[in-house]
Parts: sequence; C-alpha cells; structure tokens
Amino acid sequence: MKKFALPLCLAVTASLSALPDTATAYDGVDREGRYYIGALATTLNHRKLGTRNEQVWTPAVTLVGGTHITNRFYAEWRAGLGLESRTVKDSDLELEIDHYLSWYMGLHHRLTPWAKVFGQFGVSYIKGDGTLTDPDEPRNRPYRVLDDDYPGSSFSLSWLGGMDFQISSRAFLVLEGGRLFKDTVTNAATYQFSGGLRYEF
Repeated sequence: MKKFALPLCLAVTASLSALPDTATAYDGVDREGRYYIGALATTLNHRKLGTRNEQVWTPAVTLVGGTHITNRFYAEWRAGLGLESRTVKDSDLELEIDHYLSWYMGLHHRLTPWAKVFGQFGVSYIKGDGTLTDPDEPRNRPYRVLDDDYPGSSFSLSWLGGMDFQISSRAFLVLEGGRLFKDTVTNAATYQFSGGLRYEF
C-alpha cells in the first residue's frame, strides 16, 4: 500500500489543479498575496530501519510560514525540531532527528465553506543521529549502517497532503501527513504526521 502513496498524492494534486477555481476563500476573501504562519505538533515515523525493516516513532515540533501566490497555489517553508530520541525495539539503536528544513510548492481546493484539502511537494534538509552501543552484539548487527549521521543522505524530496478547517476569519486547524525523507544510503524512510494551527495576515 505504501508504494502507492506518492502516485496517489500526485493524482489527487493533478485532479485538484483541474477543478474550477472556487478557492477564493472559505468566506469569500481573496487570499492572493496573503502570508501565513503556523505551529504544528509532529510525530515522525521512521520505517525500514536496518535489515529487519523495523520502525520507531519520535516527537517533533514544526514551524510553518508561507504566502498565497494565487488563490489556489502557495509557497511554504518549514523548520522542525526533534524533541527526543527513541530506541528501536530489540536493539540498542537510538535514533534522533535534531532538526529539518523544508521548502514546498502546493495547491489547495475548497470542499465546503469551512474546509479544504491540499497537497504539496518540495525538498527537505534533515540532520539527525543514530547511536548504536555494542554494534557487535548479534541483535545490533542489522543496524550497523545506522550508527552515524541519520539519515545518511541529508537532502530528499518531500510531499504532504491534508485538510484544514477554518475556525475564525484568519485562523485554521490543520491536519496532515506525508513523507519527510527517503534515505538513499540506508533505504530508511521517515513519514511526518502533524496537527496544529495556522494564522493568515
């Protein structure tokens, strides 16, 4: 199922771009040229770890800023900070994301007067660490490749999809998920799932 996630997101994005432009706003306000900021609580799901393809979750916080290029398209930057490390089960491997920076282009479409869906694609820089104590221990051998900088490749393509809900004239509740990075060195992949608030001005 996971291998179909990106093609599905691309198909949805293409479909949204072909829809009539009813996205002037939830409330009829022209949002072209407006800026926005936001804060999100994020959980990172690290998958395909080592030869056992284990996974682990780590918490993070994400700050968001962007601008509406048109009433449908927008540009966005993100800065994320990992909050703590977690240990992969049945091993001594401890993974932590220190920070990440992302830049996206996206588009959205209004579903109701108070809700819309969105999809966005971009590139991310990620800095983290993998710490493996006693790498010669049999249960740790599948994770030796992760005992250093994590991920091994610092830059990756990223994508997101989600919904937001208008709770006031300028404030929105955001729910989203997608891929933060795929490590071309270790084949590990990390997915991001977030919820929070965004404010337009």
